[in-house]
Amino acid sequence: MAICPYCKKVIETLIQYREGTEYSNFFINEDGEADYEDEIFEDEETSEYRCVECQKVLFYDWAEAEQFLKDTDELQEIIVEKIGQKE
Repeated sequence: MAICPYCKKVIETLIQYREGTEYSNFFINEDGEADYEDEIFEDEETSEYRCVECQKVLFYDWAEAEQFLKDTDELQEIIVEKIGQKE
């Protein structure tokens, strides 16, 4: 498992924030109600990957975020676990 370098918590997921534009077809449906379909999101290639615990930005790159979640440091996990037991 990955460990946040800021809050030192073990994390299994990151929060991804993406900037871009979303658009869709907006129309009046058969029931006379406003509706939409065919949503498209145009990513502006700007992403942030944040810690789920402390919300700090850890990465701006998909590959780095992926590698961070894949890497494991068992010794660091044990240390974090021991520190957590003392609190």
